[in-house]
Parts: sequence; structure tokens; C-alpha cells
Amino acid sequence: MHSHRAMDRETVIRICQGNTEALDWIQLGRLYCHEIDDLIDEGHSKIEKAERVCKIGAMALQLYTHPFFLKNLHVLRSHMMLNTSNYLDSVKWEEGNGWQKSFSDWFRHGWVDIVLVVAEICGGYANMRNESQELRTMSYHAHHDGERAI
Repeated sequence: MHSHRAMDRETVIRICQGNTEALDWIQLGRLYCHEIDDLIDEGHSKIEKAERVCKIGAMALQLYTHPFFLKNLHVLRSHMMLNTSNYLDSVKWEEGNGWQKSFSDWFRHGWVDIVLVVAEICGGYANMRNESQELRTMSYHAHHDGERAI
């Protein structure tokens, strides 16, 4: 039986359909998102926060100047903006009640939507649909089992 981490890597390789730039960009973006989430969720001293913010800034430069992003800017830019907005809503409503708390839980998995956009870029609609439910399931269980989602 594969671990979640091994299945994640195999899944991302399959999603990218041999496009190594796409694979590299997805992995960089995943790390970028986790750094932001960790900065928000974990207590840090002023110096630690400054170091994390600068690290995130450097990662953002890599992510948004990566060859895969630049080649697909016309598709990825608006999806990344939407993902960023959804993430902020999810943080604001994390302590909410009812539907806000449920929204927050689901939209903390926003990187999956970006990965599915990459799946469509690399292999079309059929590739995206083929991966959608598995990715969402893996992300949900990884998030709720204390492991990192894609």
C-alpha cells in the first residue's frame, strides 16, 4: 500500500502527463501555499515572522516567474487570484458558525483547483475530470488526517 505522500507524487506526475515544468510548478506552488498557511496558523516571534514573510516573498517570485506560469499566464493568473481570495475568505470564516465554517473547511483545499487547471492545460478536459474526484478525496483525507494535501 502506498503512503499518501507516494500517491500524491504519482498522481501529480500522471496529471502533468510528462510536463516536467508543470510538475515543478505544482510542487513549488504547494510549498508556497503551505508556507503561507503555516505563517497564519503558527505562533511566531517578530524575527521568525519576518524571516517567513521574506521566504514567502522569494517563493512568490519563483512561482510567478516560473516558465510554466509564464507560458500559461493567460489561464493561471485569474485562477491564482481567485484561489488567493478564496483562501483569505476561508481564514476569515474558520472560526465562523454554520455554513461559514463548512465553507472554510472546503476552501482550505483550494490548491486542488489550481492542480486541476494544470491537469486541463497538460491533458485537456478529460485529464482534469479523470483526476478531480480522486484529488479532492485525497486532499480532504490528508487535511483531516493531519497530513499535507497536494
